[in-house]
Amino acid sequence: MQSLLIATINPLAMSFMLLMGILIITLPRKFALTPFLICTLYMTLGQHVIVMELNFTILRILLAIGWIRIIIRKDIIPINLNALDKVIIWWGIITLITGFLLDIDIVKLENLQHRSGQVYTAFGSYFLFKFYINDMGDIRRIIRILSLLIIPLALIFLIEKTSGKNLFFIFGGVTELTAIRDGRLRCQGPFAHPILAGTLGATLMPLFIILWFEKGKQKFLSIMGIISTTVIMITSASSGPLLSYLSALVALCTWQFRNRIRIIRW
Repeated sequence: MQSLLIATINPLAMSFMLLMGILIITLPRKFALTPFLICTLYMTLGQHVIVMELNFTILRILLAIGWIRIIIRKDIIPINLNALDKVIIWWGIITLITGFLLDIDIVKLENLQHRSGQVYTAFGSYFLFKFYINDMGDIRRIIRILSLLIIPLALIFLIEKTSGKNLFFIFGGVTELTAIRDGRLRCQGPFAHPILAGTLGATLMPLFIILWFEKGKQKFLSIMGIISTTVIMITSASSGPLLSYLSALVALCTWQFRNRIRIIRW
């Protein structure tokens, strides 16, 4: 008989998960999302718990803790569903329906289980963040936190680039030796593929440019964030993230023409 509970979490990852869980419950509201950002940047998908054949990664477990926080600390606020919210909801419904229809073996329902996990992660994270990000002040705070969190990650990518070994191997889900293509190391850190790692850097970079236009000490955070994301993008040695990075720069350069975007599209 197959076990109903299978845990593949090593002691280090378990300690990490417990610490993040405690922080989620205890941190002030304005920092409640920080543990999720840390988990996303520094934990692989190799650590998980399987409950009745359902795969719960550490991030999925933390999402459940996050919703428990919302309930016990009464962080729920009234929200009006906008167009993007409705798109996310319809995507989830269609994903589940097609997952069910694509299952040849109706007993195992493997596609439905896999897609249920995708919908759980997407819904759980999207609407959890929606409860805690209500205005531009919250968005700026998240960007500042990311600019600090990304610096150690960039250093780890540099270590991987020089040593050829992925330090996140201890968590599983990634190989110990860095992949090589055309003689170039393709660093991936905790991410499932170098392209995903590089895309993270490329897509975060424009957010850190925003900090340059803020008051106070934000320019330092902006510079460090831009350098760090650029390092991650370059060390991934992937063309997709490079094109994304350049596209973001082009988009930022055309910001002054945002009121004429209809003409530009034509």
